[in-house]
Amino acid sequence: MIALAVCWLLLYRAAAVTGGLLLSRLGATAEDDDHWFLAFWTGLLALGSFTLLVALALPAPYAACVLLLALLPRASNARLRPPRVFWAIAAAMTFTSATPVRLYDTALYHQPLIEWLSSDGLAPGLGLVHYRFGFTSSWLALVSVFNVGPLQGRCSAMLTGLAIAVCLTQWVHLYRRNNFESTRFYLAALPLVLAFLFLESAIVSPSPNAGAALAVLTGIWLLVRSPSHPAVFAIAAGSLAVKLSAAPLAAVTFFCAPRRTWWAAALVIPFVLANYQTTGCPLYPASFLCSDSPVGLPPQQVRDVANETLNWARYAGAYPAGAPYFQLEWLPRYLSLTRNTVIAALTAVSLLSLLLQRRFTLPVAAATLGTAYVYAAAPDPRFGAGFLFALPALAIPALPLPRLSRRTLTLAIMLVLTLGAWMGTRLAERTMHDPRNALTLSRLLVPAEAWTPASTTTAFRNGVLFRTPDGTDRCGGAPQPCSPQAPPPSLHREGRAWKR
Repeated sequence: MIALAVCWLLLYRAAAVTGGLLLSRLGATAEDDDHWFLAFWTGLLALGSFTLLVALALPAPYAACVLLLALLPRASNARLRPPRVFWAIAAAMTFTSATPVRLYDTALYHQPLIEWLSSDGLAPGLGLVHYRFGFTSSWLALVSVFNVGPLQGRCSAMLTGLAIAVCLTQWVHLYRRNNFESTRFYLAALPLVLAFLFLESAIVSPSPNAGAALAVLTGIWLLVRSPSHPAVFAIAAGSLAVKLSAAPLAAVTFFCAPRRTWWAAALVIPFVLANYQTTGCPLYPASFLCSDSPVGLPPQQVRDVANETLNWARYAGAYPAGAPYFQLEWLPRYLSLTRNTVIAALTAVSLLSLLLQRRFTLPVAAATLGTAYVYAAAPDPRFGAGFLFALPALAIPALPLPRLSRRTLTLAIMLVLTLGAWMGTRLAERTMHDPRNALTLSRLLVPAEAWTPASTTTAFRNGVLFRTPDGTDRCGGAPQPCSPQAPPPSLHREGRAWKR
């Protein structure tokens, strides 16, 4: 907890300074009452893209030099300082973020990719070791900066926790200003997104889905508040570097953004370069513009990955071979999951309500386009939570809210965060014993360690020692290279690059 607090202080200040400088170049005024919030998100997303760029050639921790920005006098600027409630909410959030990460995908590929980023960076052809290592993200890259020393294998939930603390602070900050449409939207949308992340076990995780959901929500809120604000496109472009599913927001905001802000598209470049370097495909898992080079995935494998991503989401698990795209035979099984049925119904009702209200605005266009993209490309709500929950928040009428003080709201949030984390740990322990659940003295200093398989099988392949987890498909925090699938027989390493 103490280590998280120190890292959050450094990261918040570095992000705020970076964002403040970028917003100044974009032409945003520092007199904006929400300047601290916009500076944080703009700066955080920019730092993530910068780290991803560094990781193309070097281990990600080399990008830690940007944290020195936190020491600049500008970091103490009153316009960049968060509201005072932030410190209380962040303190409670450190308790939550220090609990064990239980998200399945974190042990599947988030944590192994963080280990690669912090030790070697994004080596050319890394996707050949395991195809999921091609799912690069600026979110994971920025997390990996801290994956050193006493925090190695323990920092994966750091970035998501800080982002949630900042978003909750903004929620409290806006609560008494609910006479604006943008404020009503944010007050309705953020609890929906956070509740979904909690149910998905992503609230304590490094999942780019969580980062993209919060960033997209911030971008749509700013579209409602001020469509021509210089930060709109910068946040949208930075969101795309977190997750490709944020592309619809970037597309909508690009056409409404002032031309002087178009240079913010540079935030996307490291993401495209990273995908190309690890898989040979700039928009992986899409096979568009893929290169058939020795360090790239075979084109057929890329198409298989794209097909798996689509149909695993459609069929909510194992899918039939050769499942056709333009048929709806997957729909009954998809809707058999209560989560999918509820969200699909909420989406349909929200779209109908907005249509009847004739609300044809940019925020509605962004949320609708994002929802359509998710359902067309891979209809799993976790891939587009920011868009899916923006729709009902846009459609809901103004609701009377009880007049609560900021102190009361802050105390309620702190209670929910700490009690929720404690109860979640106890329930998880009842389901399956995990020594990481124990409240030890070390938890006061550093978060719980990453999940690691009980044993691995080792084998040499062309002079390289590979590990395979026993009885599971998750490598977690096991030493790299580790892959649940046997690597291609011809896979070998030349210098830093992997080749087939």
